[in-house]
Amino acid sequence: MRNADFSSLNSPPVTPIGLNTMQSRKARAELRFTKNTSGKTFISHQRAEHPFHITRPYHYERDPEGMVTLYLQSSSGGIYRGDDLSMDVTLEERAQLHLTTQANTIVHNTRGIKARQSVDIVLGKGSYCEYIPDPTVLFSGAAFCSNIQIKLEEGAKILFTDSFMWHDPSYRLVTERGEHAFAGYDGNIKIVDQHKNLLVLERFRLEGKDVLQHNCAIHDSFRAQGSLFIIDQSPSLNCVLGAIREGLSHFKDIYAGASELPNNSGIIIRFLAKDGIALQKALNMSWSISREQLTGTTPRLRRK
Repeated sequence: MRNADFSSLNSPPVTPIGLNTMQSRKARAELRFTKNTSGKTFISHQRAEHPFHITRPYHYERDPEGMVTLYLQSSSGGIYRGDDLSMDVTLEERAQLHLTTQANTIVHNTRGIKARQSVDIVLGKGSYCEYIPDPTVLFSGAAFCSNIQIKLEEGAKILFTDSFMWHDPSYRLVTERGEHAFAGYDGNIKIVDQHKNLLVLERFRLEGKDVLQHNCAIHDSFRAQGSLFIIDQSPSLNCVLGAIREGLSHFKDIYAGASELPNNSGIIIRFLAKDGIALQKALNMSWSISREQLTGTTPRLRRK
């Protein structure tokens, strides 16, 4: 007896194996930090959609008094094709926050549809924020856009990083199929004051195919890069600039420089690094020196 074949009766079309049918995700997180009457900063509002995950806050010794540390986590395996993730962070008056990630953020092959992540930070009067995520890791074929927008009220300060590296160092040459270390990285940073006057605007685009040329004017042989911004409009940053330049002079696996930002808004430190380990060490050192100069306290590295 022949087996019956019902495959043509009201059945949906079969998707060929190998096609990516995953739906892109659009998700948002909201965080608000408030200083209580005892001087400690706490989370006064939080909302997180998948894949964002918020851990409990910590207060560490050797941090500025009352500062809270919060680790950001992801409940997925990274950022995927077409993802559009956004996070709003608000610090109320005189709140103090160290915001970091538990690990690197991985961007997978986006297969021609760019993934995006936007971070909007609003700093209340006299507040202080450190936004120090671990570097983003770009897999082969990853196309990623990072948007950071910051608004500062009077007397507010922020120290933040924007850094990335690519995952597979064996991609030295473009293959016959056109694959390369990563597709592209777009970085957009905008900083305004309480009157919406523009203080800093930075935009750049880097493509993997250009990096693989090892052009000394672009990336040379370095496989990781990053920037650290210190936004502080007070006149006390000259000592910070000198201390960071001195600290960077002792590193062998990086190429770096530090200079003043326009509009007397602060300092920028740029890094090209041999690999992610060298980049992380340089970022940690610069963060530690900056914290000490700005607050008078020497931080301990966060456990990851």
